[in-house]
Amino acid sequence: MTPNSYYLLRIQADVISRRDELLQAFELSPDESNYWAFVDLVGSSNYRLTRGAQEGYVRGEEFYGLVYSAIGPYREIEAFKELGDGVLLSCKNLRPLFESCLLVVQTADNLAEVAGTKAFPFAVRVSISYGACKRLRMRELPDYIGSPIDEAARLNGAAKPNEILISHGAHQLNSQVLSDFADFATFGAVEQLSPQQSKNMVTPVRYRRALIDGDAFRRHEGGFAPWRSFAEPGPASESP
Repeated sequence: MTPNSYYLLRIQADVISRRDELLQAFELSPDESNYWAFVDLVGSSNYRLTRGAQEGYVRGEEFYGLVYSAIGPYREIEAFKELGDGVLLSCKNLRPLFESCLLVVQTADNLAEVAGTKAFPFAVRVSISYGACKRLRMRELPDYIGSPIDEAARLNGAAKPNEILISHGAHQLNSQVLSDFADFATFGAVEQLSPQQSKNMVTPVRYRRALIDGDAFRRHEGGFAPWRSFAEPGPASESP
């Protein structure tokens, strides 16, 4: 046996020896039915290539600052994975997730050329899905695995800059909740990702586009209760 063949056998044995352990760990990991959002920064690779690593770093950190600032007042939202130029979020209910994603998108639109350039305006893409995923108990940091997260990742590729896509299933479950945003948001017809867009997922990926009227959004005064509580000053302290 050659040395290289031996190395391969050792690595293969190490992988196979953990199979039963991994099967048990997966079974013991809890299922969580959540709404999942994938938020990513548009054109980050080309921006770094044209503007340099330092400017790319600043732009990326501004992106994370935007996301974490928007979700800050929503304690039920969990940001559980950063992906270099993207972040995955989860929440038990759609309303907090959709509200925070609206804030991310509308702020990104305001920042278009302040935090970018005419050639590479600052923009994000957002996709939201729903379903059960496994919370991986064997990981040191919170992490999940499941087809709803895969679906959200595939949807992002079909989103336009500063656009939110919502899976057909998530939309169906929340038609009443989403009607509360009717002053500034409508939802397009059901569309389906092509096999190329879905990377040949065996189940169809259907979705709707959230069509946001930015001016109407700025005039709107309802909803966003966590942000209202966060932004409003508390009662003035009494003088001694």
